[in-house]
Amino acid sequence: MKKQYLGIICIYTCSDHEKYNIKIRNTDWYKKIKKNNKFKVLFVYANNSINKKFHLRNDKLILKTKEDYLNLSVKTFYMIKYCSNIFNFKYFIKIDASLIDYKSKNKSLSFDKFLNWFEKKDWVSSYAGIFKNRNVKIESLYGWKSRKNIKEVQNIYKLYPRNYLFNYYSGKAYSLSYSNCKKFLNIKDAINYKNYMYGIEDIMVSEIIKSE
Repeated sequence: MKKQYLGIICIYTCSDHEKYNIKIRNTDWYKKIKKNNKFKVLFVYANNSINKKFHLRNDKLILKTKEDYLNLSVKTFYMIKYCSNIFNFKYFIKIDASLIDYKSKNKSLSFDKFLNWFEKKDWVSSYAGIFKNRNVKIESLYGWKSRKNIKEVQNIYKLYPRNYLFNYYSGKAYSLSYSNCKKFLNIKDAINYKNYMYGIEDIMVSEIIKSE
């Protein structure tokens, strides 16, 4: 029988972010949570050269897919799908490794905010996060594209009408219930976001869990 965890904590990272991984490992939060057998902590990478769908060893989960911004929707999809297949848990928590050093005018997007959110157990929800974006227009994707230096041109109105508004928790840190994680069934959803939404993963998550 699989062990039942209260939470699976996925620290979303890549080989270029090892400096952030080290900083997170040195925090009191990480040291404490690693000793708590109610949680499983994983550092999640993408590497398209591995010879199987995923590789799990100790605290590293490596997914067989490309590591780049345009492919984040696919990486996230596989992360959630495989975690819900491998482990028994009540809640899934995702945090960007870069949050440890993230600088933003939005004070809600900080590691201190995450620590407070985690300590208060605000992640105990079907869907929650440290900051919710509300009534976001689809054109905001152009800002993401520019910040991440994505050159590809896409038809961003392929999946949603021009007047569609998104409400979603920032990808810097969010949580999902196990039942919501089990909704990640069709990889075509993630590929559509890669092809028509510049791979933006946090919006994809919010839209997938709306499905029944």
